[in-house]
Amino acid sequence: MLTPSCRGPQCGVMEVRLSHRTPVAARAFLAAALALAPVFAAGEGHPSKTRGWETLPGMPTARSEIACAVVDEKVYGVGGIGLDGSKRAFEALDLRTGRWERLAPLPTKLNHSGVAAWQGVVYVSGGFLDLRQKHFSSSLHAYDTRTGEWRELGPMPAPRHKHFMIARDGWLHLFGGLGLRETWSCRIATGEWRTDRIAPIPEQRDHITVLQDASSLYIVGGRRDRSAQAACWRYDFRKGRWSVFTELPLARSAPTAVLHRGRIHVVGGEDVETQETFRRHDILDLATGRWSAGEPLPRPRHGMASCKVGDRWIVIGGGRRAEVGTVFTATRATEAMRLGGGR
Repeated sequence: MLTPSCRGPQCGVMEVRLSHRTPVAARAFLAAALALAPVFAAGEGHPSKTRGWETLPGMPTARSEIACAVVDEKVYGVGGIGLDGSKRAFEALDLRTGRWERLAPLPTKLNHSGVAAWQGVVYVSGGFLDLRQKHFSSSLHAYDTRTGEWRELGPMPAPRHKHFMIARDGWLHLFGGLGLRETWSCRIATGEWRTDRIAPIPEQRDHITVLQDASSLYIVGGRRDRSAQAACWRYDFRKGRWSVFTELPLARSAPTAVLHRGRIHVVGGEDVETQETFRRHDILDLATGRWSAGEPLPRPRHGMASCKVGDRWIVIGGGRRAEVGTVFTATRATEAMRLGGGR
């Protein structure tokens, strides 16, 4: 039997107790993984600066496969996974004070969910309920940042997970996910679900990031089956269709990205076929179509989440090992970069 626990006010040390019923193979695997934990935890939660990246106080809860949204200079980290399974953790970083706060937990444990914010409300769609990914959520939850209360908005058309969600003009739009091409759209005011607002993505892909500007949507990263994908898609709202507009310099899934002044910044990610995780930071100038190299992350990881507040890019969580290894290497990492240049 495994009994994970957390020691110390910052939960920087993970303790796992093994009983006589724990299989020998599991004991050996956990011993090897946990031997690395001090290395993985080093530097988390202690403000510092590594060239372009600033290390901020770590999240209260270490987790990977996390999602986030920003409301009024607060970054809300939602759900995720760690050694003790799927998470109900819901925490906010106030960028004005530099402090994390534990908030009312999610109504249920969730990982690989879609998260977006609209008019002071954080919306959470779908995801897995458990670490083994055997049980799925078809619920849409809403957290009102003014009242501090959760409510369930009713079921989605079906369960969805490993997808990405954005908010735009009073609608929530869900893209990608395991086995899905169809885009689901929910009118926030009425709860109406539709599938004809935005065309299906060109092919099934999960672990993607979706960005937006006034005229277009952009999808970067992701994987199909177990294969990391390089092709990036643009959706033109005027034409109502998707097209390939560039390729990542390195194919990878589960990176995180932001769009700032006409430039797409992509950082981190994994390749489950090679079991690699990445530090690299690639920058695409949308005007010229050219990629350049940015300052890489201090440490490689994937399954993190990020958002932009003004010209500040905030990246939280993630795991330092690919695929199942993310469970044993989930981090509390919180890092920030000032974005410059562009139009």
